[in-house]
Amino acid sequence: EKTEVYSLRLDHKLTDRQQLMLRGSVSPSYITGIQENAANQNLGENSFSRTASQSLHDVAIVAQHTYVVSANKVNELRYQYARHPVLFAPSTAPGGSGVAVNIPGFAYFGKTPFSVVDRIENQNQLQENFTYTHGRHTLKTGVDLRYIPINFKQGQLYGGGDYTFAALGATDISPALAGLPGFSPIQAYGLGIPQSFVQGIGLTTYRYDLKV
Repeated sequence: EKTEVYSLRLDHKLTDRQQLMLRGSVSPSYITGIQENAANQNLGENSFSRTASQSLHDVAIVAQHTYVVSANKVNELRYQYARHPVLFAPSTAPGGSGVAVNIPGFAYFGKTPFSVVDRIENQNQLQENFTYTHGRHTLKTGVDLRYIPINFKQGQLYGGGDYTFAALGATDISPALAGLPGFSPIQAYGLGIPQSFVQGIGLTTYRYDLKV
């Protein structure tokens, strides 16, 4: 995991009663080796090829104007823009882009079935607060508007295919083997006889807006 945070803030006094603040921040983050258990994996049984990586590169810009109307009245106007891109991708290790194989209780390897997810969230926020103080009482009122367009650029589930190998009875191979011991998941994998196969077809893309 590697995460860095960079921030710069500027304050400027416009007049005796007005002040302007501007702040920008960038926080890139990269994580590898993320294990999953949504496909009934036991943590610790995933090979490195079955793990995922997550890449973030958040950016935020905030501007605020503070106006002291009088000794007991203050108005604050604030605008913020934030960009939050998320990329959830399969491992770059050997086998990380190949078909997934599940051997419950033994091993999970191949491409993680829950990637790729590529999403970008943009947030625009406009906020205004007015504070009035009288004696021991303080009244604060304001409005907070947010517009959050979300672009789901790419989503894929089981895109690389997923084989599951489970224990087999002897007669699952041939009726002639009746009465003989069954086969373990490892032996079923060696025989090349999966219990199930799942394959996702196509990509999901979607764009929607949130207004609050």
